[in-house]
Amino acid sequence: MNKFVPALALAVAATLSATAFAQAANPDRREAMKQKWESMTPEQQAQAREKMRQRWENMTPEQREAAKKRLAERRGGHAAPAPAPAASGS
Repeated sequence: MNKFVPALALAVAATLSATAFAQAANPDRREAMKQKWESMTPEQQAQAREKMRQRWENMTPEQREAAKKRLAERRGGHAAPAPAPAASGS
């Protein structure tokens, strides 16, 4: 049982990441999303931005880091390393 849970979690994560990669790699889908955004009114765009902002705020720190990494990879760069915690000097 102890080995089953991590294996299941790994399988789910791999499936989700493969699906997300396949969707992000589809240029037709990206173009359709761009056209939809450009056809929206400024009020609709503001609502969509607010919805994205709420989704971001509801993410855990780990989910945020993963999202930043995916975005950096899509843009052709590498994700910036997380800042080191400040040392408390006495």
